[in-house]
Amino acid sequence: MLQPAEVLRVGIAKLGLHPAAEAIERLETFAALVRSANRAFNLVSRQDIPRLEARHILDSLTLGAWLLGQNRLGPGSTLLDVGSGGGFPGLVIAILCPGVATQLLDRSARKVRHLSRCVQSLGLANVETKCHDVEREAVSDRFDLITSRAVAPAQAMWPRLRGNLQPNGWFVHMSFTAGETAQPPEVPGGKSRMEVLQIPELDARHIVAVIENSP
Repeated sequence: MLQPAEVLRVGIAKLGLHPAAEAIERLETFAALVRSANRAFNLVSRQDIPRLEARHILDSLTLGAWLLGQNRLGPGSTLLDVGSGGGFPGLVIAILCPGVATQLLDRSARKVRHLSRCVQSLGLANVETKCHDVEREAVSDRFDLITSRAVAPAQAMWPRLRGNLQPNGWFVHMSFTAGETAQPPEVPGGKSRMEVLQIPELDARHIVAVIENSP
């Protein structure tokens, strides 16, 4: 059985990613930070701790690799991650793509404290953390890309977030892991489709809804 660090490195290679050595070290350090903080902050299920690298970090990296292939994570682009929780997928993508200005949003002050500690410990100059509930108050900024994982349904989130997307920007919603492909959500003012992403080192696929903001 592979050790956690080996699972991460093997998965990164299978995704065809070639991050700098510093990025891989940061991902390994981030995994250690999540493990040490999980009991206090309830970041992931306790059952997921032994497979943290595959279930959460590689899952997030799978999305990051796909977005890179779609030319959506170039230097100078902006990313908002809604409901970041333990840092998935936003913080992982920010480590992978240090040229992307990333804002991590969560309504839990405790989880935002965890995210802020990770950002400081990892020395990430491209990341901002913010305690905010998009259901109660709109976000003021606009972004090239918005991501969300395991929060609310994409159809429910779209009306609140569309105004925060640049024209032709994408809202990418990591909907669920399952064996079948769901139907694209019907959203006003957006073009939606579904993508199926295979997670390396984990016998699962992530169903992702992609909604493009029509100008």
